[in-house]
Amino acid sequence: MTNRGAAVIGLRLLALYFFIHSLTLLPQAYGLLSGGLAADDAVHAWPLAAACLVALAASVLLWFGVRPLVAVLLPQRTVTGSPAAADPGDWYAPAFAAVGLLVTIEALPAVLRSGAAIHYSLQALQPLEPELVIELAVAVLRLLLGLVALLGSRGLAGLIVRLRTGGLGHAVSP
Repeated sequence: MTNRGAAVIGLRLLALYFFIHSLTLLPQAYGLLSGGLAADDAVHAWPLAAACLVALAASVLLWFGVRPLVAVLLPQRTVTGSPAAADPGDWYAPAFAAVGLLVTIEALPAVLRSGAAIHYSLQALQPLEPELVIELAVAVLRLLLGLVALLGSRGLAGLIVRLRTGGLGHAVSP
């Protein structure tokens, strides 16, 4: 199996995860949106529904757009036909990108939920609760870390290879 084949399998597994995750959120989102919403529930209903739709859209886009995404993550020059890739970074980059995509999409609902709660507090001229601010800061930090792993997957893979090999370009045996 080539490294592109492994990347396709990994991204399709990630698409299945997002699809199942969106299906598990769907009943809760539908219950919040269809029932009589109190003012406090309205803050949580729309971000949950948006998270469900984003996870569903991500699963569909990943499943059907896996080939172009793999072509971006692994340019033609990095494709190997041997069972083991010559450069370990070729195996690490898709893994970092997949984890980055997972962390990014998992952080989006928390950012939306905390941002909406802060927005409603500010509209009602209520003082901000420190827990909401901390929750938003943590969610934004998770989102940024996910984006770094997603967009900088090749660089992170190179860093890991350098750390593992001590900068020698090959694994050092003890």
